[in-house]
Amino acid sequence: MKHRRRGPPSRLPPMPRAALACLCLALWTSCGRPEPEPEPPPAAWAGEPPGAWPEVVLTNRFQVDTQFRDGRGGAFLVDTGDDTLAVAAKHLLLPLRSQRLQAVDFSGLTWYWTVYRRTAPADSARVSRLVNADPEEELVRAYVVNRDWLVFDLAEAPPGVEPLRPRYTAVTTGERVWLIGWDASGNQKVVAGEVESTHPYTYLTDFSTADVTAMSGAPVVDARGLLVGLHSGTLGQLSWVNSTRYLREILAGLAVTAGTRPATRYPP
Repeated sequence: MKHRRRGPPSRLPPMPRAALACLCLALWTSCGRPEPEPEPPPAAWAGEPPGAWPEVVLTNRFQVDTQFRDGRGGAFLVDTGDDTLAVAAKHLLLPLRSQRLQAVDFSGLTWYWTVYRRTAPADSARVSRLVNADPEEELVRAYVVNRDWLVFDLAEAPPGVEPLRPRYTAVTTGERVWLIGWDASGNQKVVAGEVESTHPYTYLTDFSTADVTAMSGAPVVDARGLLVGLHSGTLGQLSWVNSTRYLREILAGLAVTAGTRPATRYPP
């Protein structure tokens, strides 16, 4: 009896390139690409008239080495979902630059920092640590104004102040946003504006219906009451706003080398 010789196993016909590309795209979409981060729900006060918004904006009282400042710039609280942090503008450190303070790092220096509402200075709250301290980040204006976030751990939260939940998706040209600043009496003042142009870490916004020159460090929110930026200053009729991109990097540990704690007890 003759045995039929077996040939090589039969092969499937080659897959067309278009079909192979579709399969790879489907696998990448379902497995390889990270899911977009869900945004927080809208703030409970979103949609209310600005006069009904809770107290959000604060100011700063601080000493770094021998230099003392009070009532400079804005500050506000951020609710990360796990913790409440305080935020101020990093450019507040530029006038303090000295032989002993040349980087965004207070190590070895006597310092303290408190935040408070302008209308209630007695209700101040002290910070416990500068989260994004970095001895390699020099106090150079060209860099600081594009990464204009100082982020602090709080020893205690100031009473009667609403923390903001951050939104990390980028704003878009033409989007309506609101600057939460203050008036000449220190009362909270909200100014509506529109995004004019966007950049990797910043965007330009038109808040020209009011004079916002002095409102550096104030928060910017979207129509849902979510934090979308920190107001750094003005360029003619437009405002320079730092987006939450760098804040996200700080909280993810991508922009931080080490935090620094105060080297002195909080003054009485």
